[in-house]
Amino acid sequence: MEKLCFLGLLFLVLFCNSGLCHDEGSNETLIAAEARLMKYLFEDMNYDKYARPVRRANDTVKMKFGLNLIQIVDLDEKTQILTLSLFITKKWDDIQLTWNPDDFDGVKTLRVPVSKIWRPDVVLYNSAAEEYKMTFEANVVVYNTGMIYWIPHAMVKTYCQLDMSRFPFDEQKCELKFGSWTYDGYLLDVDPSEYNNAEVSSLYKVNGEWEVTSWDSKKNVVYYACCPEPYPDVTFTLGLKRVSIYHKYMFLFPVIMLCILTVFLFVLPPESGEKVNLGIGIVLAYVFMLLMLENYLPTELVQVPMIGAYYCFNLVMVILSIIISMFVLNMCIRGPRRGSPPNWLKSLVHGKLGSLCCIKQERYSPLLYFDNQDDDQAQLTTNIAKDNDVDELTDLHATKLDRTLTEILKHLKSSGHEGRPGRAAVIQDDWYKAALMLDRVALVLYIIICVVGSICILL
Repeated sequence: MEKLCFLGLLFLVLFCNSGLCHDEGSNETLIAAEARLMKYLFEDMNYDKYARPVRRANDTVKMKFGLNLIQIVDLDEKTQILTLSLFITKKWDDIQLTWNPDDFDGVKTLRVPVSKIWRPDVVLYNSAAEEYKMTFEANVVVYNTGMIYWIPHAMVKTYCQLDMSRFPFDEQKCELKFGSWTYDGYLLDVDPSEYNNAEVSSLYKVNGEWEVTSWDSKKNVVYYACCPEPYPDVTFTLGLKRVSIYHKYMFLFPVIMLCILTVFLFVLPPESGEKVNLGIGIVLAYVFMLLMLENYLPTELVQVPMIGAYYCFNLVMVILSIIISMFVLNMCIRGPRRGSPPNWLKSLVHGKLGSLCCIKQERYSPLLYFDNQDDDQAQLTTNIAKDNDVDELTDLHATKLDRTLTEILKHLKSSGHEGRPGRAAVIQDDWYKAALMLDRVALVLYIIICVVGSICILL
C-alpha cells in the first residue's frame, strides 16, 4: 500500500513538473504581466502620445517606411486613377516605451492599439481619394527596446499620368509619394524600408490585365518655397505592362478584318455597281471603332495613341479607295459618247502595264458587244425580232425562231464575219480596259501602302 502511494505521488510530481498541470496558471501569469506592463508604460510613466519620442528637442525621429503590394485593384484609363491594395510597413523607435523583460515575467513584445501611442503623420501626397485612411486601425507591436512595428492594410488611390501612345501594347510607370505632412526633415526623417518588393510577396494576387515589371523605392529631399527646412519623402515607382488579350482582340482584330475587306473593294467587277456601297460600309465601321476608342481613352492625352493613328490611317485609305472606285466606274460606263481614250492611255492599256494587270487584248466590253449601226448580225437579230411578235408567239414559234437564229450565227461564223466589233464597241472596250487597269494598279498600291503603314505605326 505504501509503495502504491509512493508511486502515485511520484507520478503527480512528474506530471506537474512537465508543465501540463499549470497551463491555465501560466496564461493568467502572462496576462497579468502584460496588464502590469500596460499600466507601467501608459500610467506610471505618464506616456504622452502627442509628444515626439525624443530625449532632446533637436533630436530626429528615424522612421523606415515600406510598401508591400497585395493587389492591383484597378487602373482607370479614363480618369487616370490607380487603386492598390497594400500592406504599409512603418518602423520607428519610441524611447518612452522601453522596459526590462525580467521585471514583467520575460515579456518582450506588447500589442498596443495605435490610438494610444504617438505615430508619424505620413500620408500619400498624390492621393486621389477624398480621405486618406487605413482600412482598419491595426495594433502596433512594441518591443522592449522601444522599437515600434506597425503594418496596417490600406486601399490607396493615386493619380497616374498614363502614356497611351503604345496602347494596347503600353507600359506604365505610376508613382506613390509618401511623406510627413507637418514634420520637416530635422524632426522626422523617412527612409525606404527593405520590405517593398512586390514580386517576392507571397500574398500578391496576379492581375489579369497588368503585369508588374518593377517596384522600386527612392528617397527624395525637397525644399519648398515656404520653408527653409528640408522635407524628405519616399517615392515608390510601380512599373506595369499590359498583358490583356481582350484589348488586342477588341481593338486590333476588327481593324485587320476591315483591311482585308477593303482589298475586295478593288476585286469587285466595276459593272457590279456595289463598289461604292461596300466602301461606305467600311467607312462607317471605322467611325464606330473610333467612337468606341474615344470612350475608352482619356481626353487629356499628350500624344496620339498608336491605335488611334492606325484607325485614322486606314480610314483615309478607304476614302481614297472609294474615290478611285468612282473614277473606275466613270471610265467603265463612259462609252463612245465622250470620244476615244487618249493615245497615252491606250499605249498603257495595250502595253506592258496592261499585260502585268492581266488585261487580255482580245477581250471586249460585255456592255456593248455589237454596234447597232455597223454590225450586220445585230441588225439581223433586230429585224427577226420585229417580224415576229414575241408576245404572240407560241412555244412552237419560239423554238423555230431559236433554230433560225442558230443557223444564221453558224453561217456568219463560216463566212468569217463574226468577231469584228463596231467602232463604238471598240471605244467602249478601251475605256473598260483602262478602268480595269486603274482598278488593279490601285489594288497593288493599296496593299503596299497598307503593309508599310501598318509596320511603321504598329512596330
